[in-house]
Amino acid sequence: MSDLASSIKKRGFAVEDLLAPDAQVFFENIFTTRHIGRVVDFMLFQAQKFLASGDDPGFTEYRFRHVIELAVFNAWSNYRAGEKVRCVGVEFGWDDTKLVASVHYLVDADARGFVPGGTPSTPAAERMSKMIAQIQALADGVIVRHEPETGRVQLVAFLSAGGAEKLEAPEYVDVAQLPAEVVGEGSTEPVADPQSLSDADVEAFVADENAKPPVAAEEPADVVIGADVATRPSCASPAAAATSAATRPSCTSRAAARRPKATRARAAASSCSRSA
Repeated sequence: MSDLASSIKKRGFAVEDLLAPDAQVFFENIFTTRHIGRVVDFMLFQAQKFLASGDDPGFTEYRFRHVIELAVFNAWSNYRAGEKVRCVGVEFGWDDTKLVASVHYLVDADARGFVPGGTPSTPAAERMSKMIAQIQALADGVIVRHEPETGRVQLVAFLSAGGAEKLEAPEYVDVAQLPAEVVGEGSTEPVADPQSLSDADVEAFVADENAKPPVAAEEPADVVIGADVATRPSCASPAAAATSAATRPSCTSRAAARRPKATRARAAASSCSRSA
C-alpha cells in the first residue's frame, strides 16, 4: 500500500493502491440507475466487516451508502452529452484502516472548475461542484482526478477507521500534468487483486436478507382527502405485497432478491476503464 499523497498522483491509479495487499476490492460497470439501491445493498453486504468494526456501524453505513449514491448520480446526471451509452465505472474496497470508493465517468470537454472552491464553467460543472461538496461532507476525504483531453473524471472518496486520516477539502489532480510513468519503474509493492462484483456471493446476500425478521403487518392508514376517505396501504401491508413485482419489490420480504440488474460485465469503453 502506498501513502495517499503519492498514490493519487500516479498516472495509473486504482482503489487497491490505497489499501493493504490483503484488502478486498470489487469493481463493476453500471449502465442504468434503475436498480442502484439494490446494487448498493449488495456492496454494503460485502463490506459489512469494515462497517461493523467501528463505534457506530449504522452511521458508517449511512455515510457509505450516500457517498456511493451521490457519486453515481453525479456521474449519471452530468455525463458527457451525445453518448449513446452511459457507462459509470464503480470500484470499492477496504482494509483495516479505510473504506475507499471510486466512480469514474466522462464529462463534456468544456467542464472546468467543478471542484468546490473553483469557478464552474458550465451548468453541468456547477451541479458537479454541489454534489462533490455533499460527498465531501459525508466522507473523510475526496480526490477528483481529471483528464481534460479525454473528459475522464475519477471521483475517489474514503472513510477512515476512527477518522484517523482526513482531507479537509477535496483535492484536484490534473492527470495530464503528472509525469509519464515508465514501464518497469513503478512500485513493486504487492496490491490486492480486485474482482468483479458480479462474481461475489449473491446466494449469501440473499440468504442474509431472508434471515432478517419479517416486518410486522400494519393496518392500512386512512387518508382524508376533502370529504372522501381513501385507503392507502402501508408499506408492510398485504395490499402493498400485491403490487406487481415488475414495478415494485415486496415490502415485507426480499426473498425474490436476485443479482443486481444495474451491473454488467466489465466493459472495454474508455469511461469504464479502471485506471487512466
